[in-house]
Amino acid sequence: IGRTVSIRGKEFYIYDVDSSTREYFKEEFPNLTFSDVALPVPQNPDAPKPPELAIKQRKTSVHTEKKTNSSLKFIENDGKILQYDCLWDDTSTYGEERRFKLYFHLSDDTLELREVNQRNSGRQRMALLNLKRQKLPNPKNPEAAPYTYNDIKIGGQIYAFGRCLKITDCNEFTRNFTIKSEKLTDSIGLDTPNQGITLKLYSNESQRVEQLEHAIKATNEQRSNYATEYDQKRILSIFLRKYSRKDDKTRMERNGFRAALSGFSCFGVDADLLFEKCLTQDKPSEKDGILIETFVDNVYPCTSHGETDNESIQKSQINERLRSVSTNARLKGLLKAISSKVETDTDFGDTSKQKRFLQRLFNSYAKNSNTITERQFQGALSSLNCWDQDSMYLFNTYKAFPHDKRIEFSSFVNDVILFSN
Repeated sequence: IGRTVSIRGKEFYIYDVDSSTREYFKEEFPNLTFSDVALPVPQNPDAPKPPELAIKQRKTSVHTEKKTNSSLKFIENDGKILQYDCLWDDTSTYGEERRFKLYFHLSDDTLELREVNQRNSGRQRMALLNLKRQKLPNPKNPEAAPYTYNDIKIGGQIYAFGRCLKITDCNEFTRNFTIKSEKLTDSIGLDTPNQGITLKLYSNESQRVEQLEHAIKATNEQRSNYATEYDQKRILSIFLRKYSRKDDKTRMERNGFRAALSGFSCFGVDADLLFEKCLTQDKPSEKDGILIETFVDNVYPCTSHGETDNESIQKSQINERLRSVSTNARLKGLLKAISSKVETDTDFGDTSKQKRFLQRLFNSYAKNSNTITERQFQGALSSLNCWDQDSMYLFNTYKAFPHDKRIEFSSFVNDVILFSN
């Protein structure tokens, strides 16, 4: 005790031993002077703290500071959720654009991603891409840190499990919160809370507007059970009046227009493009809104009640075709029989519904081709109670040349529809 021992280059100072060691030295070495009391531990003020104690203190301080900051952040931002509209361009794989809602929780920097279930998309709820509330790593960050509020902005992109989502729009609360925090500038058109987003996602806006109007028309056509164009326009007008102004049922404001088009899976910037087009046509103040009739006429551009030159030419061609078919008694009888069968299978629907029924029937045999072989033609007509001999006769009749092995079934479908009236 009291000596310094060097072990592998390190010096150790012995200041005490246990009771068994003390008794052992007294019995074996009685002449050795051995202190019965432990020596005081030498204190070195310049010596660093033990590593374990330093690590423990550092962990405690960091944990306490982190806990304090997170608690304050949660208290200040509790209940504040930023909502964004996102677009995933999946045309390279499935040929469609899928839309999502992004919810960012400011209290703990977690986000939630939900896919917007579009009408007649063919997807079940279990097949939708939904991301539960969690912290999503940012692949652009070298340390793979999770996304924060500063990483999300209009016109930017986020990556969720290999999918690149473009942020296209946000709700009113997010817009006001973003402007107050001076996150957005004039470069993307958010000067005031009431000003719309002018972000251009497409190079040609006119083509995009035509695509949107065509999609709305197709959706309305399905909802109206493929009714006539007049009935489709009437159904669309009745639906839009639900979101019209209270004092004027013929006009719609921007917020009501957005809410109405959400039923057609049209959101954010797309709805604003259609609204601006109607606004330039009517030229009223934005406070008054747009006319519902103007938007309906844009979706269904054939608004004139008079007969145009194209319509008169088309009618003359139909009458000429009827006269040519009527001269062949067998062909006329077969077309009438097939037409009556189609009317029964379509529950006596209108001509557009019958035409779609025939087109789907032939497409199922022709494998989405415009032409069809004789064997495929016989298989399609067999479901319409047509014998093989009659099918061969019809196939040879609609051949463009005697040696042709395929025919275009569109002319046959049109002739069947002629006899449905």
